[in-house]
Amino acid sequence: MSQLCYIVPVGRTPVTAPRLRLYCFHHAGGSAGNFAKWPAGLRSFEVRAIQLPHRFLPAGVARAGHLDALLPGMADEVAGAQADALPFAFYGHSLGALVAFELARTLRARGGPQPVALAISGHRAPHRLLGRPPICELEQTAFIDRLRGLGGMPESVLTDTRTLSYILPTLRADLRLSEIYDYREEPPLSLPLFGFRGQDDPLLNEVDYAAWADVTRGPSVLRTLPGHHFFEQEGLGALHAHLEADLTPLANRPTRRRRDPAEAL
Repeated sequence: MSQLCYIVPVGRTPVTAPRLRLYCFHHAGGSAGNFAKWPAGLRSFEVRAIQLPHRFLPAGVARAGHLDALLPGMADEVAGAQADALPFAFYGHSLGALVAFELARTLRARGGPQPVALAISGHRAPHRLLGRPPICELEQTAFIDRLRGLGGMPESVLTDTRTLSYILPTLRADLRLSEIYDYREEPPLSLPLFGFRGQDDPLLNEVDYAAWADVTRGPSVLRTLPGHHFFEQEGLGALHAHLEADLTPLANRPTRRRRDPAEAL
């Protein structure tokens, strides 16, 4: 099993008899702490975060250069955590949506426990090309200006040189995972997909968002909610209500499926 400890429990009070386990995947530059408030809004779910390694370490620390290097360890940890066979689902925002999607495909390939649903937000469909120049290699002033345009990061942080020295190396490395991502053609997943997009998100257009329906044979529900890229910061209650309504009916589904013959094609 991986020694990087990707899975991080969220919330101080264990959930008694949870209906479902929800693994949450953070955005670029984020951490498990982004989901600290989630257990209070999803009381029938056990919330766990999948945290990418090497958070907020100084520049020069070696980080994963490609998502493929992280997926085996994540899959090991999820498979171990699912020994209790509790139904589980994935939710990922921005970079986290891409990581959740690829982890679902990795688990399928292994033939072990698989999520009953995939929920995503704030990222183009994985088979859609990046529709802008990469920003992970921009010089610092231009990079910060780009972050300012996205919102979600206080101005006090963007102007604090000491804080930025810890945040920016991690953020650049995370963005690189998304910006150099190379989609590999595989059969679609066979699970329900639920999508969320901020109506004023400058990073995600409607065409790239709608294409998420192509990655699954299951039903897909794609919603647009008020807000920008980090719409959940103002509308967390609405997001939780949708997730609870979408995922609770799936809590009785098995997490181990027979291989779909079409997946071998």
